[in-house]
Amino acid sequence: MASKKIYTIVAVAGILTASSVAWWYQNANKSPMGITVPAGAGGRAVGVELVNVKKMLLRDDAEAVGTLRSRQNVMMRPEVAGRILALGFGDGTRVNVGQVLVQLDDTLQRAEVQQSLAQLSIAKANHKRNQELVAQNFVAQRVWTKVPQAYKFQKRR
Repeated sequence: MASKKIYTIVAVAGILTASSVAWWYQNANKSPMGITVPAGAGGRAVGVELVNVKKMLLRDDAEAVGTLRSRQNVMMRPEVAGRILALGFGDGTRVNVGQVLVQLDDTLQRAEVQQSLAQLSIAKANHKRNQELVAQNFVAQRVWTKVPQAYKFQKRR
């Protein structure tokens, strides 16, 4: 119990001491009449440079860093698969009706066309040869009825 009383007395004395020091520190710069001393009083004079004002034009623009978002967006999705060779537009540029926007690599399609043409020429040659064989009676007539179908299929392709 006695130690509790001592701790209380020491705590109250510490609080009073801290309060007194804080009050003294705040009121140390005041004059005896209660008027504070103005800041910079008693210091050296500061040099000032004077310049005549000149009239000049100011630029009416500003440079800023940021992100712009357009009101309208267009999502482009391919209808066919392929490798893009060239883009006919740049970011933020206007496009016109009928303007080519994307050029795809068409080598695969060209190869398929060449292959179809080769198969057509083979079918033509077979058709011609079978016509000659039927004319000479080397091939039965029932075989001849199946041959033109292959030729017609290749021709349509």
